[in-house]
Parts: sequence; C-alpha cells; structure tokens
Amino acid sequence: MDSAVATAARGESHAKVGVIVTVAPEKRQAIETALATRKVAPGRRFAGGNGLGVAMSADDLEDLADMDGVIAISSDATIFAAGAGSKTSKSPKTKKASTTTVAAPIPTAVAQPTPAPSPTLTTAVGTNTTTAPSLSSEMFTSFLSDLTASSAQWQILKGSLGTQWLMSAGAGVGVAVVDSGIDGTAAEFKGRISAFYDFTSGGGLATPTDDYGHGTHVAALIGAQSLTFAGIAPRVHFVGVKVLDANGQGRTSDLVAALDFLTANQRALNIHIVNLSLGHPILEPAATDPLVQAVERAVAAGLVVVTSAGNYGQNPTTGVSGYAGITSPGNAPSAITVGSLNMNGTADRRDDTVSPFSSRGPTWYDGLAKPDILAPGHGLFGVSATSSTLSTTSTATMSATGADIKLFGTSMAAATATGVVALTLEANRLAFPNAGRGLPPSAVKAMLQYSSVTLVDPATKMENDLLTQGAGGINAAGALALAKALDPSKPVGSVWLATAVTERSTLGGVEIAWTRRIIWGTTPLYGDAVYANAPAWQSNIVWGNSLVWGESLIWGESLIWGDSLIWGENIVTSTSLIWGDCIVWGEGLVRIDGQSLIWGDSLIWGESLIWGDSIGGL
Repeated sequence: MDSAVATAARGESHAKVGVIVTVAPEKRQAIETALATRKVAPGRRFAGGNGLGVAMSADDLEDLADMDGVIAISSDATIFAAGAGSKTSKSPKTKKASTTTVAAPIPTAVAQPTPAPSPTLTTAVGTNTTTAPSLSSEMFTSFLSDLTASSAQWQILKGSLGTQWLMSAGAGVGVAVVDSGIDGTAAEFKGRISAFYDFTSGGGLATPTDDYGHGTHVAALIGAQSLTFAGIAPRVHFVGVKVLDANGQGRTSDLVAALDFLTANQRALNIHIVNLSLGHPILEPAATDPLVQAVERAVAAGLVVVTSAGNYGQNPTTGVSGYAGITSPGNAPSAITVGSLNMNGTADRRDDTVSPFSSRGPTWYDGLAKPDILAPGHGLFGVSATSSTLSTTSTATMSATGADIKLFGTSMAAATATGVVALTLEANRLAFPNAGRGLPPSAVKAMLQYSSVTLVDPATKMENDLLTQGAGGINAAGALALAKALDPSKPVGSVWLATAVTERSTLGGVEIAWTRRIIWGTTPLYGDAVYANAPAWQSNIVWGNSLVWGESLIWGESLIWGDSLIWGENIVTSTSLIWGDCIVWGEGLVRIDGQSLIWGDSLIWGESLIWGDSIGGL
C-alpha cells in the first residue's frame, strides 16, 4: 500500500476509499470475482497497467492486500494543476523577480473514483471559431498595453531560447495537452485542435472547453498564434484531454486512463508529445506508482512526455528554499521533468535564476536526481479561457478583452519545454526526411540536457546544484543544432552525428557554452555519448538503468554535493534510503506525511531517511 492508502486503512472502517489496484494479469479475473463477493465493482480497468480502479471500505483494504495476485494498492489521489496566478503587475519588469507566488494546494484526502466507460476513438470534434468583440476607447487602450507586455515577453522568451531567427515552428508535430482542457473558441487555436476528449466525464469526444483556464494557458505557451502572443511552436496541432475540473483538480485514475488511451492511439491521433503540467505528492516508489508507470508506458511506445516538477521548492511561511518537493509523475525516470527559471525580464541568460517555488530533487523513495531541466515559467503571459475560473478569480491582471493572463509555475515551464521539444522534432524530420523514423524520447531528453546552460546562484555566485537546476537551463538553439546533426536512421550502437556541431549557442546576444552534461539516474555524465545512437536512448530502456556505454563516455564515480553529501556509494536505494548525515536545507525542512507537506526544524521520513541541517553547494 502507498502511504495514503495505509493511513486510510487505519481510519473509519466503513469509509469508502478510492484506490488503484495493480494486479498480475493471470489473477485479474479471480480478484474481480473476489471483489464482487464483497459487492465491490471495478470503476475502471486499466489494460495497459493491469490495474483496477475501485472504491472500497477501509475494512476491505487489508483483505485486498492479502489476495493472491495483488501487486500494489495505490490511492486514487487528487491531482492538481502546477501553475497559478500572482499579485504582480501585468507588465514585465526588468531585473525584478516576483516575490508573491501561489503554488498548487496540497490534497488532504483521497478522491473517490467515479465509474466510467473506456473511450473509443472516433473523428475529431469542435467548432473552434471565435467572434472578435467590439472595443471601447478604454478597452482599446488596455488592449494596446497588453499587446505591448505580451509582445515584450515574446521577444524576451525567443531571444532567451535563441529561436528568434529560426524558421522552425513545430509544423507536423502533434501535442496532447492533458490538463483542464483548451478553449476551442480562442482564435489562437483556430483549426488546430484536431480532437478533444473529456476524461472527467468518461473519456468521450467533446467540444473543446476549459472551465478552469489552466490548460488553455499551457497550450498558448506551447503554440498559440495571434497578434498579441505567439507560443514557442505556433504551428503544432493539439489534442486536448480534459482531466481537471473547474477548480483545477482531478483524479489519478482519470489521468492514467487518459495516458493509456493516448498511448494506444498515438498514430491515429498523430501525436508525438504529451504535456503533463499537473501532479500530486509522491506517495510510493516509482515502480508501483500507477501514474508513473502510465508515463513509462507512453515513453516506451515512443511518446515524449514532458512533466512539471511541482511548485513546492519554498517554505511558504519563511521563504526558505528546500529539497525533495518533486511531485508525481515528475518522478517518472523517463519523463522530461521541468523546473522553472526566472528570466528576470531580459533575454540575457547570465541573469537567469531558479524560481523560488520550483521543486528541487531528490525524488521521494527512489532518490532520483530531478528535475531534468529548467525552462522559463516565472510570470508568463498566455491566452485566457473565456469565463474560466482563473480568468474570473485569479489575482493576475488581465487585458480588458480578457485575452491574456499571467501565471507562475512549473506548469508554465513544462509548456515552454514542450514547445522546444516540438521544434526539435520538426527540425530533425526536416534535416533527415528519409530517415524512416524520428528521434527516440530518451535521445530528445539527452539532447536538451547536453545543450543546456548553467544557472548561477546570485547569493553564492556559484553554479546551482544539480538537484536544483537539473542539467541546466533549456537552450532551444542548442537542441535544434543537435537535431539537425543527428541522423536517426543510423543503427543502434553506431555514431549518428552527420555534421559537426559547435557546442556553444548565442542566447540573448551572448555566446554561452553548453554544459555537455547528462544526468543518468543519479549520475552526472560528461563526454560525447549524445553523438551515438546508444542503446540507452531506445524505448525499451528506462532512463537511468545501468548500461555499458563504450569508450565515448566519461563516468564520474559519484555525485558530490560540497563536502557533506556524497550521492552514489553512500546512498542505499532499495526499500529504504540512507543519506549519510548531512544534506543542504538551509533553516527549514520539509517532509511528505501522507499527502501533506510539513515544514519544521528537523525531518525524519519513514524509519530510515534522516535529513540533517546543512548541505554544501556543487
């Protein structure tokens, strides 16, 4: 049982608890029969993960755990969007970061699943048209102000990523936005939402809508096309998948079902990337987490899955930064987990800082080094969904027409990274039109990390540690340079570098060297492994699994954080974690107790993980 289910099992005996049960395939029918005798009917069957979604009493949970063939019992946890509005002013301010952020709330109870039929694939739906409203003089003045702010963001963002002079726009790339929906009436998406499914109502086809507003904003950053704002990849096409309600909340079972559906129908839907700007606190190891396993199935099937790291990087009371706030499915080894950086109002990458709310690693239970990469996600403008919760209740200032809204969060960072991935896939396809196949998801992840740039902590003047910044800040120009040079038609195990690559990029008018760093599980790798079609990049390999890399890669012996924490020989990653006796935390500590984050002066997690009171920098 995961930690939340174990807590529920000790609760009121007749209270219903929503769970996802992972079973051995050959025992599934017997388990369903046994549940039926207790009048417990499966609410949803997950074919891809051999899982059952059920609602049962606490009395039945212990008996269920003892049934032959039951592998794991996980809570049908509440999922939340990983982005929110802010009280900051609407216009971007040069060199000044926001100090007021709103992170997604922490779930306090396990959601109860609602039975829903499996979706079937049919034709696309949605009118996706809009009528421009008339503007008064006051509205027009506000519209021009908003146009200026959004356009400034567009220029800064493009310059920061090094894409302002590139022709790539994501044409031919399909992106599934799994979120609160997409507003199909927005002109920015006209003719580009090829299908829309509502998994909060069973998973059937529906008219593209977004009653919360978060998914629309995410889609806008990925690829909106309008006068006021252009996303990173404005020619991608979208498949909208609604799993969050008008309050930005949903159920894990709906999200798992949506991911399995997208995985099974990726070719019919013509999708290549899945954006998951949502999650819940990590409650169990990745190997048994049904949400993580759904992500791993999607990646194994060839989909690039981009997830948000979470917004739990800062003690909300003291403002002290902390570690281990990564949320699920950001702990999925093969996903591209994205934290947030603050551009500070300039395209110059040398003043980029880590957003204080951005979750740091390591991941709970498994001790994986996450996030994988950082991307801009700090106070970004995007399209506002008509009459949505965020557009009507958010503290962010909006335009008079309600066209744009400014949000903060790793949701926005994941969206930015998704746009960069779309550009990368398009660039590789155009460079090698006869390859017969595209870049594998793990190769894309390695390319983003290898071409990343370092972020410096302004307080220490030293590079941020890898649990904070991942491999580094995203560099679209570098990723595209690699995409145009790596030939995916080359056989596994051979060099696939077709043309020479300069390992520096001009970003914000300044030439910056790449980190040339890949974080493989818990080990930072340096060398030129990205230039070979290595076995590690293939879909049947989970990111971080041990491999023989040949002579082209230099392995470090361990990941050392200053003088106090050695990540490698001194970490035991089985059923328990032992971290020596020191890890950096500043003056505040955090733990996940059930589904709540608790801040205090000391931290003991489970019975085996002890966090000290100091940590060194990298």
